[in-house]
Amino acid sequence: MKKNFWKLAMLSFVTVLSLSAVSCGDDGDDNPSSSSGNDNGVTPPTGTVLTPTQQKQYMEKVAQEFMNITKASDFQAYAEFGKYVNNTYVKGYNWQSVGDWAKRCFDAAVPLVNHSENTETSNSSWGDYTYVYIYNYIYNDYAGLLLASQFTGHFTASNGSWSRTDADDLQFIFNDQNGNPCVLKLATSGKVTNVHIPDIRNSNYSWYSSYYNYSSTYITDRTYNTFDLTVGVPEQIEVTLSIGGGQLVKAAVKFDASNMNGSEFVFSNSNLNVSAVVSLSNGYEFNVSQVAYQASKSAAVNFTMSKSGTSLVSLAVASDVTGLPSYYLSNIDELRSKEFSNANGKNSVAKIDILGKMQLQGTVSDVRKLSEYFEAAEDNRYDEAQFKSYVNQANSLMDLILYYDNNTTKQASVKLESFAKQQSWSNNIKWKTEPVILFYDGSSYSTFSAFFNENDFNQVINSFKSLAQSYANLIDQRVKW
Repeated sequence: MKKNFWKLAMLSFVTVLSLSAVSCGDDGDDNPSSSSGNDNGVTPPTGTVLTPTQQKQYMEKVAQEFMNITKASDFQAYAEFGKYVNNTYVKGYNWQSVGDWAKRCFDAAVPLVNHSENTETSNSSWGDYTYVYIYNYIYNDYAGLLLASQFTGHFTASNGSWSRTDADDLQFIFNDQNGNPCVLKLATSGKVTNVHIPDIRNSNYSWYSSYYNYSSTYITDRTYNTFDLTVGVPEQIEVTLSIGGGQLVKAAVKFDASNMNGSEFVFSNSNLNVSAVVSLSNGYEFNVSQVAYQASKSAAVNFTMSKSGTSLVSLAVASDVTGLPSYYLSNIDELRSKEFSNANGKNSVAKIDILGKMQLQGTVSDVRKLSEYFEAAEDNRYDEAQFKSYVNQANSLMDLILYYDNNTTKQASVKLESFAKQQSWSNNIKWKTEPVILFYDGSSYSTFSAFFNENDFNQVINSFKSLAQSYANLIDQRVKW
C-alpha cells in the first residue's frame, strides 16, 4: 500500500460525501473569530478557529485515538473461533444431508408450473459425409412462496456429518475448539409480509455426438430455468451464536413495508422501514437504526458503530426523493435509464461524526443537477472556460463543512477547484477537479494532496499500517504495502 494512504482515504471520504449529500445540524457562526493558539492540538474552545497546522495536529490526534480504541486484540477470540469452525466444520464436514434437505424444502415450496421443449435441426454435407446438428431447447418455469417456516430443523454435528431432527426453528449445534457446545440459531416472529422479488434465471447446456455410416450427429441440450419467487419476510428476524450458553453474536432485524399492491412493492407508492443491530460480546455494536423510504417523498439512513456504549463512528443521510417511476420491485430488471428521467434527490443532507470530535456536515440541494454539471464538465475537459463554469455551478449546489467537538464554529469547508494538466503525448491541456480545503482562520486554501501529505501525517500512516497488519494477522495474512 502506498505511503499516502491517509491522504487518499481522506480524499475519498470527503469526495464521496460531497457527491452523495452531506450535513445535519446548525451551520453555526458565519463569521467566527480567528484562532489565538492551541498549537498542541487540544480541544478547541467554542468560537476558536484553528490554523491549518493546528487542524492537522487535531485530526492526527483523533485518528490516533480511534485506532487505539479499535484494537485487533478485541477480535482475537473471534478469529480463533472462526478459523476452527472453518477448518473443522466448513471444510472438514460432509454437508450433503443439509444440501439435500434444503433442496427438498425449496422444491416443495417452488414447484414446476410450466414445461416446454423446442427442437431445431440443421444439416450440412462434405462429399459423402453428412453432418447433423440437433438443438433441443428446454424451458422450465417455477413459481412459489418461500417462508422461513419451510426451512426448520436442528442439525447436530457428529463424526463428520450433520444429523437432523424436527423443530420449529433452524439451529446448527456443534462444539468449539475447547469442547464447549455452540448453537447457531435463526428465529423469526411477528407479521409476515409477502414480497414479490425479481425473477431468478439460470441456464445450462450439454452436448454429445455420435457417428454412424458416414454421418455425424451433434446434439445440444439447452435448458433455461426461470424462478418466479415471492418471499415471506418476517417482521422480526434474529440470528444468534452462543458458546457454552453465553451469547457471542446477535443480529436482530426489523422489517416493515406498507402501502403495497398485494405482494408488489411499488417504488412510487410503497413505504419501507428496516433496522438492524449486530451486537458482539466484546462490546462492539453495529446499529443501522433506520433505513427508511417513504413513497416518492424521502429516504434516510442512520448508522452507528459503538464500543461499550461509546459511539465511534456515526452516519446520518437523508434526502427528499421525487419522480420515481411506478414500477414494481419484481420488474426492476426491465427498468431502463429513461424511466428515471424525472427522478431526483433534493435537499440532501448528511453528517459523519468520529468519536464526537470531528464532524463533517453538508448539503446537496439538487442531486440531478449536480450530476449533470459533473458530466458537462467532463465533456468540456479541454475547454477551460466551459469546464470552470460547470465546476462553479456544481460548487453552488454543495456545502461541506468541517466542525470539531460538536461546536458550531466552522473550521473548514471543501470545494472543487479546477486544475490544468498537460498531456504527455500531446500539447493539449486537460482540465480536472480536485477537492480543496478552505480555512476560516483567514488563510487561503490547500489542496488535499498538499494538506494530507505523508510527512505531516507520518505517525498516523505508520499507526494505520500497524493496525491493519495486526488485523491481517488474525487471519494469518500479510498486507502488501
